[in-house]
Amino acid sequence: MALNDVPSGPPEASAGTASPGAEPHAPPVQPLAQPPDAAAGEANGSGTVFANRAFRCLFGGSLCSTLGDRLFNMAVIGAVMIAFGQAAREVALITIAGVLPQVLVYPFVGSMVDAVDRRRLMWGICLVKMSLVLPVIYLLSNAGDPSFHESWVVLLPAVFVLSLISVPFSPARAAAVPDVVPAARLGMAASLLAATGLISILLGTFVGGKLAVVLGPAWVVPIAAGLFGLGVVALRALPKSVAVPGMRRPGGELEHAAGAASAAARVKAYLRETWTGLRYCTQRRGVTALILFETTFWTTAVTYYTLHVWHAVTKLHLAEKDSVAYFAAAMGVAGLGLIAGVALIGKLCRIVTPLYTYPLSYLAMGAAMAVILGREGVAGPDALSAAYTQLPWLFAFGVAGGTLIGRVDADMLAVVEAPLRGRVFSVKGFVFSAAMLGTLFGLSLIDPKDDAAFETVAYVAPRMLMWLAPAVLVLAWLLDCGIYANRAKVVAGPVEIFSYWFARAFTQLAARTYFRQTLVGGEKLPRSGPVILAANHGSFGDPFWLGCMMPRRVQYLMHASYYNGIGHPFYRLMATVPVDTTSQTRALKQLAAALEEGICVGMFPEGHVSDDQKLQKPENGVAFLAKRTGAPVYPVAIKGNTKAYWRQARFPRPYKITVIVGDPIVIPPETPRQEIPRYSDLIMERIAEMLGEPPPPKAYQPKEGKGGQPESPAAE
Repeated sequence: MALNDVPSGPPEASAGTASPGAEPHAPPVQPLAQPPDAAAGEANGSGTVFANRAFRCLFGGSLCSTLGDRLFNMAVIGAVMIAFGQAAREVALITIAGVLPQVLVYPFVGSMVDAVDRRRLMWGICLVKMSLVLPVIYLLSNAGDPSFHESWVVLLPAVFVLSLISVPFSPARAAAVPDVVPAARLGMAASLLAATGLISILLGTFVGGKLAVVLGPAWVVPIAAGLFGLGVVALRALPKSVAVPGMRRPGGELEHAAGAASAAARVKAYLRETWTGLRYCTQRRGVTALILFETTFWTTAVTYYTLHVWHAVTKLHLAEKDSVAYFAAAMGVAGLGLIAGVALIGKLCRIVTPLYTYPLSYLAMGAAMAVILGREGVAGPDALSAAYTQLPWLFAFGVAGGTLIGRVDADMLAVVEAPLRGRVFSVKGFVFSAAMLGTLFGLSLIDPKDDAAFETVAYVAPRMLMWLAPAVLVLAWLLDCGIYANRAKVVAGPVEIFSYWFARAFTQLAARTYFRQTLVGGEKLPRSGPVILAANHGSFGDPFWLGCMMPRRVQYLMHASYYNGIGHPFYRLMATVPVDTTSQTRALKQLAAALEEGICVGMFPEGHVSDDQKLQKPENGVAFLAKRTGAPVYPVAIKGNTKAYWRQARFPRPYKITVIVGDPIVIPPETPRQEIPRYSDLIMERIAEMLGEPPPPKAYQPKEGKGGQPESPAAE
């Protein structure tokens, strides 16, 4: 692009222009009262999210609550596996009893979470659960009796009630994250907190399974009750900022449901607000993508969870207690991988685009799962030892899952406004819970003795994850637009630099083979410092030909409205510099700032692709920027561009392209304003000379003096 005129006067403040096609986005609203220790932790350079006492309370309370849930469920599952041996159907029914309340209640808890004191809600849930799990001890103590085969179904309502009480906990803790950590640590905090449930599932399975084998299932329940008690203590210590309802936060526009006059009016208000959250999710492409990502993850998790029981007994040839021990060890190792994946993505989510995270996570999860379920063990006393050789693959499976689930909530907080977070998280929970329930119900219908059916599921499930990677890339593209559009930066980060050189390797190969492209004079370019490459513009392929062969990374200028549109991820990763052309002075300021950072900018003085395949009259933006910043201008001639891909062509032809770099032109800072068009003409004359074409019409028009003669430069 080029600038049509050179303005005078002080530059205006820089601002971006949103594109109609860009993802609607509002940055997260800051907490009303950030805890003093959080600010201190940020100020003293501690560099860790756990430096904030408030986050430690939230994380600890969440971990204790979810770990207690898992230990209780593992006590029930351990008793059933000891009593029945191959208990795939029984385990599926127990899991269904835990998931069904989420499907039934999740749509209605979001507005409640946004309207009530979240701190009191969370510790109250832990307190109620602590008192409800203790009566189950007596029934679990009889797991070895034959009568347990008939009486174990009584455990299903207990699992159902415990899960029903726990439903509001997850959206409440997720919505509270911005209230306890500074904005700079939001990504890591959200990733860690979102992973507490998974950490509890996997590590809780390991601990609960071991305790169920060594001590007996009944002894696991008091430990779970103790964890609920610790959760109460930790969550009661949260700061007052967590107690402020979301609807009362800055930007809240919805009516507080508790202010309704009657119970019927309150229910109506809650339903209306729930509908608002559902519409919000469906109208935001990024939010919809995140819900689908988490839904796929949980569906995969419960599928593997169920197949794991079948695989341990049928393929690995493990006995009853050995299968419980292996089940516990496998889930524990996967839990360690999960923690590693969450910690990794928590560190990287601020600099790594979703375009890399989600598709790679899907591919890695599918590959690891395919290896695990495709291997067979040995029968006999060495069966358990042989089964343990799969633990490294389970660790890899956990890492891939951790990078996926750890990023979802961090990205969700980045695209969802504060007053709606509770409802959005509840909608997300409802969708993935419904998917989990449908998956579990379908797996529970399979006859435990039908190995062929389980074989089919074990073969298809991991490969389906890998087949979904292209669709995931499309959704991640939309999500990237929602998160990063309108957050333009001049200096490219490591991800952008890697993406540029990775893409450049392929484009250079295409240029050399298809267009037989060669570069002449590339050694003239300095290896560092600001540089302006000024090239002729006879084809839409000129940026491709200009950038792919240069020894330096070339960054192009483009309209901010295009940059913030649907192509934003590509433009950002290719280090494009957005320019707000609604204000010429603002655009010049942005370009000058980019050059002052020492980048190499590719520009086209003609301003647009030529209509008649001839050189056009130059604009003055290139020369003005060179004068203002001191950057040398290197004229570049792209020969063969109008033959290979002219403006009206539908497809490029394999015509030879030669890129010629001329000698630099330095425009002194003291050059008068009226002399700038002379340098614009000089640049185009050099380009025309290298092309072997006549120069275009001149931009410089000298003033006429007395008698109709042009004035001398001295007169100007």
